[in-house]
Formats: sequence, structure tokens, C-alpha cells
Amino acid sequence: MWRSRRWRYLLNLIDHLPRNSYLSQAVADDEEHTRLMLEARERAGKSDEPHFPPMSQWSQEAGILADLVDEIRGLRYVTIAANSGGSKPPPPVRYARPQTAADRIRADMRREKHEALANRILSRRHKTTDGG
Repeated sequence: MWRSRRWRYLLNLIDHLPRNSYLSQAVADDEEHTRLMLEARERAGKSDEPHFPPMSQWSQEAGILADLVDEIRGLRYVTIAANSGGSKPPPPVRYARPQTAADRIRADMRREKHEALANRILSRRHKTTDGG
């Protein structure tokens, strides 16, 4: 492929290597590449964005393991909360799962409904406190 200059095909094969390949390890261990990626994310303003694993690398086994991690985190939370004498720990964070377009649209719809309800309640509250 290299000699026949089939660059696009070669890059396509490289891009579809699994995450547990030697190439992925080499890229992850490359300090210059990591520094450039972090700087690019900061410039783009995406430093605090949550990470969702790609659907192409999600399997039934990964889903089962994510469910187990969530259960263990929940049990640890309940155990600490029951034995901490009043101070409650922060609730556990759900293990990251792939996010589809349907998930994003559902989240946007929930957010819009919440904002509409909050605006209705707050506008009524301001009318009664202002004497209206």
C-alpha cells in the first residue's frame, strides 16, 4: 500500500485499529502529541466537556462492566452515607456510555421543558412578591 501510494486506504485502516493496539499505545505515550491535543482543546474551549466512548468501540461486555461499576459506586455511596454520621458524600457519577443523536436530542428537550417550567414558576413568584 505504501509503494502503491494508497494513502487514503492506509489511513482508513489505521483509523479503524482498536483502542488496545500498539499504535494507540504509542500515540497515548507521545508527550508532544498529548501536549498539542490539550492545547487545541483549550483553544477550542472544550476542556470541561464530558467524554463519551465511541459507539463503534462499545460492546455488550463493556455495557455489562459499566453497569457493574455503577452498582459498585452506588453500594459504596450507600455504605459511606450510612456510616458517616450526618455528612453526606457526593452522589456517584454514572459511568460514561456512548451518546447517540437521540440521547442528545432527549437531553435538549428535557432541558427546554425544565427551563420553561422554571420560567413559569419564577415569573409567578416575582408577580406575587412584587405585589402583582
